[in-house]
Amino acid sequence: MKLYRALLHLYPSSYRAEYGGEMSGIFAQQLRMANGALAKFGFWIAAFFEVSSNALAVHWQIARRDLGYSFRSLLRSPGFALTAILLITIGIGANAAIFTLADFVLVRPLPFPEPQRLVKVWEKHPGYSFMELSPANYRDFTSAATSFTSLAAHTDIDMNLVGQGEPLRVEGAIVTGNLFSTLRKQPWIGRYFSEQDDRPGATATVLLSYGFWQTEFGGDPAVLGKSVTLDDASYTVVGVMPPDFQFPSRETKFWKTFRFEEENYKDRNDNWIVGIGRLKPGVSADQARTEMELIARRLQSQYPKENEKVGVTVVSLRDEISKQSRLLLLALCGAAICLLVIACANLANLLLVRSLAQQK
Repeated sequence: MKLYRALLHLYPSSYRAEYGGEMSGIFAQQLRMANGALAKFGFWIAAFFEVSSNALAVHWQIARRDLGYSFRSLLRSPGFALTAILLITIGIGANAAIFTLADFVLVRPLPFPEPQRLVKVWEKHPGYSFMELSPANYRDFTSAATSFTSLAAHTDIDMNLVGQGEPLRVEGAIVTGNLFSTLRKQPWIGRYFSEQDDRPGATATVLLSYGFWQTEFGGDPAVLGKSVTLDDASYTVVGVMPPDFQFPSRETKFWKTFRFEEENYKDRNDNWIVGIGRLKPGVSADQARTEMELIARRLQSQYPKENEKVGVTVVSLRDEISKQSRLLLLALCGAAICLLVIACANLANLLLVRSLAQQK
């Protein structure tokens, strides 16, 4: 009987207090009338399903009655109802928006394998703590650094897609051939770039984002190997990235390779590419930063004219957000909590005033 009384806890407490004793007595009487172990087992099974279905019906009946009463009460005082709903909406809505942003920026892990090993590499110039790399300095950093399994680079670009109906201006990215192996993100179909795709004279190739593949190419797997025209140049589609891959931004629709020429390495003050690396196992961002600073000082002595005041810094991809932005985001979270507290206090005051008015 202890099991049956525990089963009765599926009912609301008020219903159980009124009818629980009677139901337990009836169940005990019927259980004694069952002959044989098989009959008692079947009776228990039937009792379980009966109590479960009836408890659900009772809960729904009580909830419907309470909702009906609440709705009628709100209709009798629409001003109070609208004010209360507005307070709740403002308090909960602001907190949901701010803490969703905080979760995405500060808490949620990056969508890459071992994201703690991904770092950004920036040049430092007088007055600028974070500046893009020049191709010449990037090449020297890549050849000299030993803290990374790979050091890749990327930059944004806008191009015109033609030959797929109306010409379309789309945002994309130019990347080094080792970017996707650095991020370790597998394509949805096809393959990603290799360092062979990044060499001068290689066949021009392109990767598509999942959304771009769906909207402009109908999600057709046969797009692999086909040519698409971007700014009057033909590119062969070699792969499609998965739906959750949004790098370097949500607006990126395609990726193509740099294919640097010697001309790109002549000007060390031509800063326009962003470095991203994957640390070797056991190497911290601080250790990589120390090594890169040594390399930067060496380049200062080798190229005193161009790199005289050029430094370098390494920051975790997760910590790339500046201290000012992080502080602002935390301040917004605090303000949202204060707003929720104020909304709750105002709602409590409204309920208190209403209850005092109803005492008559």
